[in-house]
Amino acid sequence: MPKVSVIIPVFNASRFLYQCLDSIIHQTLADIEIILVNDGSTDDSNKILNDYALMDTRVSIINQKNRGAGAARNAGLHQASGKYLSFLDADDFFKLEMLEELYNRCEETGADIVIYKASAYDNQKGEITGDLGWTTLEGIPDKPLFSYRDVERFFQSCSSVVWDKFFRKSFIDECGIFFQEIRFCNDVYFVHALLCLTEKITVLDKYFVTYRQNIAESISATSKKEPLCFYQSIKATQDKIKTYNYQILEKSYCNWAVGFCLFHLFHRKNLDQKTFAITYGALKDYIFAEMGVVDLNEDFFYNTFYYEQIQKIISTHLEDFYFEAVLDRNNLNTSNYNLQRELNYFKGKHSYLQKEYEKLQHDRQALLNSRSFRLGRMLTWLPRKVRSKIGLK
Repeated sequence: MPKVSVIIPVFNASRFLYQCLDSIIHQTLADIEIILVNDGSTDDSNKILNDYALMDTRVSIINQKNRGAGAARNAGLHQASGKYLSFLDADDFFKLEMLEELYNRCEETGADIVIYKASAYDNQKGEITGDLGWTTLEGIPDKPLFSYRDVERFFQSCSSVVWDKFFRKSFIDECGIFFQEIRFCNDVYFVHALLCLTEKITVLDKYFVTYRQNIAESISATSKKEPLCFYQSIKATQDKIKTYNYQILEKSYCNWAVGFCLFHLFHRKNLDQKTFAITYGALKDYIFAEMGVVDLNEDFFYNTFYYEQIQKIISTHLEDFYFEAVLDRNNLNTSNYNLQRELNYFKGKHSYLQKEYEKLQHDRQALLNSRSFRLGRMLTWLPRKVRSKIGLK
């Protein structure tokens, strides 16, 4: 049994595979298996996968028709034989010590799940831009193991994605939890169901994943094809946690779920009117009602914006809401433009002042050198006996 099974769904990721796979095969923990699930790629991904399989015996490939990342992850999960599981994405890359440190953390604490952090990488700029910010760890107690009972805002403390978490396989097998086979948000139910089923979660507050952003062809960028997948994921999560201690989790869940809905609605403004209309209509007609948040008081919500938006959506016609949303976006764009102009101005001033400072430093050094040279010349005129007394040759 390998210590860790790494499962990576691959769909037309040839541009990023070398960096991704190199950061896996060179992990400091060698006792791993690497399961690459080719989800019907039509680019050079399959060739690259086969090259790595020939180069490294730890690599195995599953080929399937394009069914999405959820189905690919499930296929990898069925084949995995490692003690622990790491579900990663083909367009990201990873610290070489990641698996070793996560494995050691689980072994030391007996945890079922380890939560860690990710850095954001701007694919357009080609640089790391800082903390991705999806996992805050806010409110998590400073002790080796904890559960949702220990964290008041449990759903707000960590992300809904699978690739910044590390799992004990026997725990997943006991729970019988699998990924939803939907176009996007396929890991939301998997992650939250497991987090709410265990008493043994731990944290390793380190950045192991570098998450690539601004990829036009990513799954999240094509979500307009099936715009309501986000609701399928949060509804399945709610149905699951209602079967055990929902009373403790309800407030945190509802606040997270409303925020999740609003994020996807406002994201639709950048896609097209049809997708926005479908999402808005679903929220207005049944989603908020099914979630049980329509009649909740304002003080139930951590953010009054959530309460205001629920009331506004259920009482406002689509055209009016969309017009205001677009107007807000245009005002925001104008504000961002002005801020960018100011930023560019101050950057220019900084650059100018930096050059002036460097010039002054250069002139100062030249002056010091000149004075030192003249002083040296003057000292050579002193009689030898005098120079000897003051320590000069």
